[in-house]
Parts: sequence; structure tokens; C-alpha cells
Amino acid sequence: MRSGRGEFLLRVFGLAASLVVLWYIGAWSEIATIVRDIAPLVIVVALVLAMVSTWITSVRWRLLDPDLAKQMRSGDYFRYVMIGATANMFMPGALGGDAVRIALVAKDLDSHRGDAVAAIVADRWIGLFSIIFLGTIACLAATALEHRAELLSILLAMDLAFLLGWLIASNATLSNWLL
Repeated sequence: MRSGRGEFLLRVFGLAASLVVLWYIGAWSEIATIVRDIAPLVIVVALVLAMVSTWITSVRWRLLDPDLAKQMRSGDYFRYVMIGATANMFMPGALGGDAVRIALVAKDLDSHRGDAVAAIVADRWIGLFSIIFLGTIACLAATALEHRAELLSILLAMDLAFLLGWLIASNATLSNWLL
């Protein structure tokens, strides 16, 4: 799982190039004005919460990944999730980081790559279901929300679709019959 010197230099070059691009396209005076108005405690709390969220995601992925060959340590899961979170900042869509994570895991592991990739996909589905489920709860609580009935019906349909998908996936007889 160790990268070579050339790969390291390529990563450093990519980081440097990204920083140069950000330097030239950034509206630094506007950013400075916004950052000055933020209390340092708020920044520290936000950073700590972001790290905790990333750690929880890595724990969830580790629990989903059978890793039969014992190729990954707990820190590896966290590292890959951090790399994916960084890629999400620059790639279009929230799945860009997962694509980077899948590519790196598939490249770095010697065996059982499919299991690791399936665990990443399952982790994404669980995350998506939790967002939709929490959205449903929030919609139920927001009684003054405009178009609440329509939104709630869409969210409930999505919840039901996820639950049916889970039932089909977890029931071997039904899965085999559908296949």
C-alpha cells in the first residue's frame, strides 16, 4: 500500500498546481472580509465536527467492509475517507470523492477489491438513506413549510423505495427469484 517516489512527487505537484490556480482565481479580499467576521471558536468547532464526521464515516465503512485479507488498518479507512472528502471539494457532485476512494482502494489492495468497493457503495447508500430519512423527519416537524404535503409524499416514497430495496437485497430467496 506504499506509493513510490514518482507518485509522491506527482501528488505534491498536483497540490502545488491546485494552490496556484486557487491563488489566481480567488477573490481574496472578499474571503478575508468573511473570515474576519467569524469567531475563532466557531472555526475550531467546525473543524472538530468535520473531523468527527469523517471519522464516523470511516468507522461505518470499516464495519461494512469484511476485509477478509486484513489488508487495511483503521487508519487506512480514515485516510481514504479524508482523501475522498478532499476530492469532493474539487470534483463535480458528491460522488466524486467516492470515485477517487474506489480508484485508490482498487489500486492499493492486493485482493478482495470487489468486497472493498461494494462496502464503499453500501456506505454511500446507507448515507443517502439516512439523509432522506432525516429529511422526512424534518419535513414532518416543519408544519409551516410551503408545499409540505408534496415534499413529504416524495420523501416517503423514497424511504419506501430504500426499504423495499433493502428487503429485496437481504432476502436471498426473493433476490434469486428476481435474478
